[in-house]
Amino acid sequence: MEAVHYSKVEAIKSRKSVRSFSSEALTTEDVSEIKAYFKHSTFEMGPFGHRIEFHYSRVSNNITSKGEKIGTYGVVKNPSAYLVSVCKNTREHMLDLGYLFEKAIIFLQAKGIGSCWLGGTFKREMFHQKYDIHGNKIIPIIVPIGYPKDSPRFMENAMRKLVSADTRLPWESLFFHNDFNTPLSKETAGIYQEVFEMVRIAPSASNKQPWRLVYDEERHAVHFYIMRTPNYASKIPFDMQLIDLGIAMYHFEASALEQKHQLKWSFDHESYIEALPENTEYIATAILSEF
Repeated sequence: MEAVHYSKVEAIKSRKSVRSFSSEALTTEDVSEIKAYFKHSTFEMGPFGHRIEFHYSRVSNNITSKGEKIGTYGVVKNPSAYLVSVCKNTREHMLDLGYLFEKAIIFLQAKGIGSCWLGGTFKREMFHQKYDIHGNKIIPIIVPIGYPKDSPRFMENAMRKLVSADTRLPWESLFFHNDFNTPLSKETAGIYQEVFEMVRIAPSASNKQPWRLVYDEERHAVHFYIMRTPNYASKIPFDMQLIDLGIAMYHFEASALEQKHQLKWSFDHESYIEALPENTEYIATAILSEF
């Protein structure tokens, strides 16, 4: 079950991808809390109405026990366990996966447990052998977890630079006012300034940040769009950047609710902005109000 007394905004601000973990195993108490959280989350749906299947997989000799390279982000060293996602390979499942998995990761961050998204070319067959994957279900994402190592290794620092993990696009590239012709200023964002900022600092595959948000001041709403990176991850059999949009939606919702704004998701506002940039597609709308 999710803990209630922690700041999701502070956890979002403090989280960084961890690829170098302490050799200290997760405590029995932490493992129990993680398993309880995922048992509860089995019944939770994302904004698009889908549940995601999650598994807690302890590290064993045949799964990266010696820090073998399992993904596009390089070597992962000393993870205590992996969180494994299983779902159908549809547009809306990928969005809900991003939302629900990021919610779990922020829960772990608040407990001092590090994590790293892996969704590229990790060795899925190692996990297919453990779980009953059939029909149109896939394993899109796995997340190694554990206590972060005090001093990140040289390799980890190099990988962060390689994927530009510590840089983010500026406001004017991501957020807009009423249409895509007018960048959103922080002054215009007003009481929602930090909510937008929590989206700006959200993690994304290769730090591409494919989300674009339009603040519809008249309707008191924020429209979410995906601006796809052409030819990105074309060899991966699912839409990685939709997962990124789910992550952004969770950051927006969690920070808005923590700041005492009401929010509900709607999916029928596509026609409000007709002239879209190239490679851009409507995803959802957050309708806002204060408590």
